[in-house]
Amino acid sequence: MRGRQGAGAGGSRSPEGEGGGGGLRRLRSRPAAPSPVLSAPSPRPPLQGPKMAGWQSYVDNLMCDGCCQEAAIVGYCDAKYVWAATAGGIFQSITPIEIDMIVGKDREGFFTNGLTLGAKKCSVIRDSLYVDGDCTMDIRTKSQGGEPTYNVAVGRAGRVLVFVMGKEGVHGGGLNKKAYSMAKYLRDSGF
Repeated sequence: MRGRQGAGAGGSRSPEGEGGGGGLRRLRSRPAAPSPVLSAPSPRPPLQGPKMAGWQSYVDNLMCDGCCQEAAIVGYCDAKYVWAATAGGIFQSITPIEIDMIVGKDREGFFTNGLTLGAKKCSVIRDSLYVDGDCTMDIRTKSQGGEPTYNVAVGRAGRVLVFVMGKEGVHGGGLNKKAYSMAKYLRDSGF
């Protein structure tokens, strides 16, 4: 008669050894199926500099469909700096003062005065950053010298902000959904 050890949920039985003789079978847990979105790395900065290689994969994920020209993951609690961003973009230069403006208590001032992202002047279109179930903000860059303007969406998780900037002509609604989805995933993961 064959016996079992334990009654672990989700495990599968596999023989302990192939030599025959009716040996005991042990329950082994199967490795979890990979998540469609990458698991969240630790928010501690690396020793080599301000960018965090683990968070860069989230930026790459946001960029992969081709509708964004830039993306960033930015800490807004105790680690107020850019954790990962698209190389060469304005999001790389977001400052702690700009982060404070976005997450600050004054939710009206930036509608009249605008705000900056990496020193780029922007207008706030819609602010639902602190509305439960939404946690997003829609922004548009301002034209300087006749250059095109771009839609930007910001999603708020527990400790990080997700920034995405669309390419020319990309509608803000799609960017908002993208920022919201990533921020929700990170919030649900404890970030």
